[in-house]
Amino acid sequence: MVGECEIPAIARKTGFNQSTVENLALSAAVDARLSGKAEKAEKHIKLALKRFPNDPDTLHQAALIARDRGRMSRALQLIERAADHSPQSAPILCDMGLLFKNAGDNDKSIACQRRVCSLVPESARAWSNLGTALNAAGQFEEALRALTRAIDINPHEPEFHFNQGNAYLGKGDLNPAIAAYERTVERAPTHLKAYINLASAQKDIGRISHA
Repeated sequence: MVGECEIPAIARKTGFNQSTVENLALSAAVDARLSGKAEKAEKHIKLALKRFPNDPDTLHQAALIARDRGRMSRALQLIERAADHSPQSAPILCDMGLLFKNAGDNDKSIACQRRVCSLVPESARAWSNLGTALNAAGQFEEALRALTRAIDINPHEPEFHFNQGNAYLGKGDLNPAIAAYERTVERAPTHLKAYINLASAQKDIGRISHA
């Protein structure tokens, strides 16, 4: 996956004059990253960046590689540069939002994911990412609206139901949280976190009923 939003991103540039070496370097960096070879990916992306320091796709991939290498500050610098050069790119904005979320900046994460949803309102993944960002910020009602939108678009994805369950749990609505986790495990019988959260919510319901 090139971007977490499941929105196609251009990894191999076409239509302009690149030297073969740098073009292959970007392709090799993407392939290495997707294969889990972060160190190798970093070597290739450095060559691509040297030749194309302002290309948004190259900067985007460099940010994801920096993230994989545990260099969050560098990743944020690169992804913001990518967004500066391509402010209407949904994949770049999506991954920027996820990086901000990982860095604990919920406001910037939410702002990015809102922009993604406005660019690709048909993307269930975009709405789910917005919902999880809102949930992390404690904005449960709006999170649930976004996650319901994601499920309306694609009711078959178990992670959307899991995220909805988490938002209900954060809000303190145990019964709908349990129902969401049950839908998750129906669609993904090996979803360990859903089983754990389901058991925890059921236990809490038992405590309340015996109080």
